[in-house]
Amino acid sequence: MSNDRSSVEAVVKNYFDALYEGDADKMGTVFDASADLRWIEKGELQVLKVPEWLDRIRKRPSAKAEGKPREDFVVTIDRSDDQTAFVKVRCQIPPRYFTDYLVAMKLSDGWRIVSKSYRYDVREVTVGTTVSHDRSTVEAAVQLYFDGVYEGDVEKLGAVFHPTPICARWKTASCACWPCLSGWTG
Repeated sequence: MSNDRSSVEAVVKNYFDALYEGDADKMGTVFDASADLRWIEKGELQVLKVPEWLDRIRKRPSAKAEGKPREDFVVTIDRSDDQTAFVKVRCQIPPRYFTDYLVAMKLSDGWRIVSKSYRYDVREVTVGTTVSHDRSTVEAAVQLYFDGVYEGDVEKLGAVFHPTPICARWKTASCACWPCLSGWTG
């Protein structure tokens, strides 16, 4: 089995872009038409087919158009073979903050997401707010760092390190990264 994950990562990048831009057509190229989305709401399993979800995307304003901050990253990619991958990601469309579990498969026309299960929190986060952090967030950052070092991938390394040396952490709200928006104090 090849260790190359770039094609799976490319699909995830397109997923992140389409989600933030509210681009249903782009999202349609990421998901297989037979895929569905699953989540729990008020204790009940909810299931939505991709075509209906794409209609919802078309009807809502995009996070980008509303000027909402973008923060998305891959927590882990687990490939069981050259045709199947499990991808855990974190993303946001404020005030919703998501953990997505994506199953991707290499089909005849390339990699596609064939299933999405997710959970989310609803919160209004302002600079200076204290939030709790779970171990998986730190582990994801460390894994992304090691992947970036091993692969020589500057974008991965850039995603781990804070984009500016002066930020909300240092009491100056000068950027829109997740630590600044969440009020994280390290």
